[in-house]
Amino acid sequence: MSTSQKVMGHVYAIFTILVWGSCFVLTKNLLAVGITAVQIIPLRMILAYVTLLVMRPRFMRLPLR
Repeated sequence: MSTSQKVMGHVYAIFTILVWGSCFVLTKNLLAVGITAVQIIPLRMILAYVTLLVMRPRFMRLPLR
């Protein structure tokens, strides 16, 4: 594994940690404002989908077998 791949792995790990940690705090704040958990879940899924689409805009083909 090259040095640049290791560095990118660390960058992805730090990004994941920051998103995971901030998600807990933001969810607590949204619940305090009055938004229900049922409303928060679709927002989180849409945000995750958009983030993954930005990170990898190509669609992966699944094997038929």
